[in-house]
Amino acid sequence: MDVKEADMTLISRIKNILLAPDAEWPVIAQESGDVKFLFTRYVAILALIPALAGFIGGSIIGISVSVGTFRVPLLPGLINLVLGYIFSFAIVYAVALIVDALAPSFRSERNLPAALKLAVYSFTPVWLAGIFILIPG
Repeated sequence: MDVKEADMTLISRIKNILLAPDAEWPVIAQESGDVKFLFTRYVAILALIPALAGFIGGSIIGISVSVGTFRVPLLPGLINLVLGYIFSFAIVYAVALIVDALAPSFRSERNLPAALKLAVYSFTPVWLAGIFILIPG
């Protein structure tokens, strides 16, 4: 799969999850749930949105108040960016483990690849909404 095709697949997956989830979830159910693919081709890209937006919003744009504009210094801002990005991966995997562990409680079978797909794709709206962090509170 070339880069252009991968980009189109990512964009169409995002669009379908947001606009036609009833049709997209059965398609996702048929996929393998490969950890490497999900984390490198989906999480790695979308988790950058809130991390970068937080850095730009906090360290470059800053927060305007009556006495001036306050900004997070660049080094702490970069540390927050990296930690937020890394924690995105950890949180998605932790949610997948919890979903897998709770599956029998919902009369379902344990299936970590399916739980990982659910966790990864369920975070799509959260990562996209992360763009609003550009405008600090």
